[in-house]
Amino acid sequence: MQCFEFLDDAKKKIFVDLTNKNPQYAVIPFMSKNRPSTNKLWDRMGQVVMKASGEWLRLDVEVDGKGRTKTVYMCACIKPTCLSIYVYNSRDGTSSMNGHTCSRAATVASSSNNLAVWASMCNMPTDSAKYNMTNALVNMCSWDIRSFSSVEGAGFKNVIQTALDIGFASKTPLLTEYLLQSRQTVKCNTMVRFDKGVLKLQIILHKHFINNGRVAFFTDIWTDNATQTAYSANTLHMIDNKWVMHARVVSCDEFSESTNHTAPAIHCDFVNSVRPFISWKEDKMTI
Repeated sequence: MQCFEFLDDAKKKIFVDLTNKNPQYAVIPFMSKNRPSTNKLWDRMGQVVMKASGEWLRLDVEVDGKGRTKTVYMCACIKPTCLSIYVYNSRDGTSSMNGHTCSRAATVASSSNNLAVWASMCNMPTDSAKYNMTNALVNMCSWDIRSFSSVEGAGFKNVIQTALDIGFASKTPLLTEYLLQSRQTVKCNTMVRFDKGVLKLQIILHKHFINNGRVAFFTDIWTDNATQTAYSANTLHMIDNKWVMHARVVSCDEFSESTNHTAPAIHCDFVNSVRPFISWKEDKMTI
């Protein structure tokens, strides 16, 4: 089971994967024996499965902004030209899927019935459009002094796709200065997401420890030659009950003891960084 993803991000990730040439997910029609209910809806819906294991994809997703989660199963329309993504659990039933209508444009349905339109039969951009985009990317790298590799980053692609989706949905021209947010807004929202992520990771680790799981923390310290400022980063690594490796960065900060890289100073910095994740088990761990 994959844990604690934002629901809309999970749906988008699954849809994009299903439209790739070598997807890791697949949509499998329900057999009469494994249907969740006798509802005829399941004639048109299939289960999203991991191709490697064949198991119905199950996620623990956030349901509000307070860290509460629920377990859902991922479903999709079985028509290749639709692939609308839905979630199902026994408590909420099939209410979100009952009104489904197949169309040429694939739809990612949210629990609040707000529809984000995705084109499963995307139009290919013209050579002129590609030329204009290339020039815009050259300008970005030149004006903002960004690396060329930044145009291939997953985050950058997500921003571009989100802007395209918003523009498509608005059906009217939009100016970037009205759409893009300030650095302070982005920073504040990043910190809010960080706090939520820490809470989610704490819950995952707590369950992992209850099941006698183990984790490993690693630390790295380096110095910025330009400013002579030292930084430290700590990462967490664990293997779940399905033998899947998980790795997370739990901290990356300026090293408080920048002029004193002794073993006690490094140990103190490391313990303070990882303590929020192992506080209930610290007395039984070797740090």
